[in-house]
Amino acid sequence: MLCPGIVATQLFLGSRNRPRELRNEQEPPGAAEGAELRRRMHQRLAAGMPPAEVAEILVRAVREERFYVLTDHEWDERIRRRTEDVLRGRNPELEVPAR
Repeated sequence: MLCPGIVATQLFLGSRNRPRELRNEQEPPGAAEGAELRRRMHQRLAAGMPPAEVAEILVRAVREERFYVLTDHEWDERIRRRTEDVLRGRNPELEVPAR
């Protein structure tokens, strides 16, 4: 199971591939805020791990017959906390992303 951290992709620029006939001619409410969020997310992704490095990690894990494949350990504490919540029957705490 591949559990990647931040990977340098163009995921938040996907609307550039939308066929012209499916594009909105007028900006819907919230479009400017959405565009700004996508810009910030793309900026964060651009600083992530290169996809080729993720592929190398994955291939190595398959060869070593490892089931869980994490590309980094930035999320370890959140994973640990979530697992503890599940095992103890606790409701998870809502994490609000920083702006």
